[in-house]
Amino acid sequence: MHKLKTPWSSNMGTTRVSREFRERYLEPEKIAVKKWMGRNMGESVLDVGAGDGRFTKLALDLGAKRIVALDIDDEMISKLRSISSSPNLEVVKANIREYQLADREFDTIMVLGNTVSGFYDAFENGEKSAQAETLRKLIRASKRHLFFTLQRPESYDLIRRFYEVNHWDLYGLDAETGVKRMRWQMKDGSLIEVRSQHFRREQVEKLLSEAGIPQTAYTISPINDINWQIEVRTGLVV
Repeated sequence: MHKLKTPWSSNMGTTRVSREFRERYLEPEKIAVKKWMGRNMGESVLDVGAGDGRFTKLALDLGAKRIVALDIDDEMISKLRSISSSPNLEVVKANIREYQLADREFDTIMVLGNTVSGFYDAFENGEKSAQAETLRKLIRASKRHLFFTLQRPESYDLIRRFYEVNHWDLYGLDAETGVKRMRWQMKDGSLIEVRSQHFRREQVEKLLSEAGIPQTAYTISPINDINWQIEVRTGLVV
């Protein structure tokens, strides 16, 4: 197995598949999220699985007064800390399922990315109670909006080709649940395994229902060729 850089880094290579991945996934996502944040962000933001900080920085640029950026990867934590010396930014190494949140602590909570440890590790092997409980935890902590993404079934072919060309192993797909299994070896030799899941629209709706979210409180729409974007207006959730 090849030794690789951290996945989802800004340097994804220059292959045709990598360019296609940026054009069909990253660029439309950035445009859509920037537009949404400009309308809805609020003063306090929790960025779950913040990665290299592209949306954390956007929140800073848009004037958020408090931003907490969570990730579990040391390389990503270093990148997040290099974004800004602003006292408005707090970088935390934590898994969201273990991180303590107060009720109505943030105006907006964002979970953008499909291998976010702690959120998406709940979306494995039919762990329905964990999926719903993770959503309920985030809803309780948000005063206004929970904004997150889930992969669409259409994503599988592009992601498979992208992983193959970058020498990451996409080694399993459960057709019924949509669970995908991925693995790669880091530069220090450690082996990382991640599972993520894609959802048909009706599966997203069922998940939201199981989390106690009424249809009047959310919208679901494609954010790009790979993901759904789900906005929950948390003030409407009892």
